[in-house]
Amino acid sequence: MHDNPILLVDDDQDFCNLVRNYLQDDYSRLDICNDLETAKQFLNENKYDALLLDINLNGQNGGEILKYLRDVDTHLNRDLPSIIVSSHLTPEFIAKNRQKCADFLAKPFNNYDIIQALKRILNNFDDVDLDVNVDEVSQDPAVTEVLFEEVPCREPFDLPPNLKSVVVTVLDQLQHHPGLKKLFSSLNLKRSLDTYYDEHIGLLINIATGIAVQHQWSYGSFLEKLVYAAYLHDLYLIDKPHLAKISTKAQLEQQKSQLQFRDDRFVLEHPEFIASKLEKLSVIPADSITIIRQHHEMPDGTGFPLGLHFKRLHPMSVLFIVAHDLTDYIIDNPEWDLAKYCKTAGNKFTGAQFLKTLSALAQCK
Repeated sequence: MHDNPILLVDDDQDFCNLVRNYLQDDYSRLDICNDLETAKQFLNENKYDALLLDINLNGQNGGEILKYLRDVDTHLNRDLPSIIVSSHLTPEFIAKNRQKCADFLAKPFNNYDIIQALKRILNNFDDVDLDVNVDEVSQDPAVTEVLFEEVPCREPFDLPPNLKSVVVTVLDQLQHHPGLKKLFSSLNLKRSLDTYYDEHIGLLINIATGIAVQHQWSYGSFLEKLVYAAYLHDLYLIDKPHLAKISTKAQLEQQKSQLQFRDDRFVLEHPEFIASKLEKLSVIPADSITIIRQHHEMPDGTGFPLGLHFKRLHPMSVLFIVAHDLTDYIIDNPEWDLAKYCKTAGNKFTGAQFLKTLSALAQCK
């Protein structure tokens, strides 16, 4: 339990009550107000460590609070880190206000998302308590530090400046959270000596976050979700790199005669299997789990495991699917060319969100 004083400013009392419930086990000091004047009064009378702020306060502009704090040089909360919470976040809004805020959270979000956002700006990471008997958790390094090592986020694209800290945060959680350690131990996962897994993750993180930057989605919580998905999406195949390289049903059919008994089921079921396991723990962001579940879907509905049409895919999944495809393309084609790839990819990745993602990819540097 942390004693950092936090102020939540939002005109929706039901939402405020929900946030209080989310934070009650981790943060004991939460003040709530519903309008600008009350918020200013609270800020004038109390020193806070974090501000959760909705921009639309029943017709009032919540951004006035940020301006109010900046304009008073001697204000006790002048350097207060703020997190914008809103159901109307757009890439344009985030780009315009990135320098004014520590982070952005799109409503609706879950308890994990808001707790992690606060821990990032307050720098008080520790293990989130779960109903786990730590004595039963395997201490075998194969399921902790060795299973999740930092991989180099290699070229081709420039890295977001905050990516390093995001990766460190994600790895700390993956390596040390007792609930995750218990899960990974129960799966008896062992890292293969094949270098594909590390190369795949390193490239995937670089490409996915590179596209995110072009979308102007480079704030910490968004990158964190992509990094979690990159490390975990093929986790169930970590000791089967030959299966992890199979991305489509067509590839699976071509290689079926070379596979062992039930290998085809491993391929087709691994997204849903690992997503359903992670879903039982309130640790991994919900959007990351959605990406993991959907990362082998295709816009025409021929993907797996659910055969979803592009209109039913999460925008972050669309970004990840394209990044995943380019990752394998680069591994298979060392002399790759971005313009050539984008032209080819445009023939199979149809639909507005895919085209928008390919357009962002084409602008990566």
